[in-house]
Amino acid sequence: MMGEYLAGRFRRDALVYRLGEGTGEIQRNVIAHNLEIKI
Repeated sequence: MMGEYLAGRFRRDALVYRLGEGTGEIQRNVIAHNLEIKI
């Protein structure tokens, strides 16, 4: 039972980290666009 709980937790955490990474990439693109920098 404990292994199932940990597996679910790792999966959930991985999804959250993926969303966080995407947010940073979006922010970088918005800043670059505002500064008229091509990346």
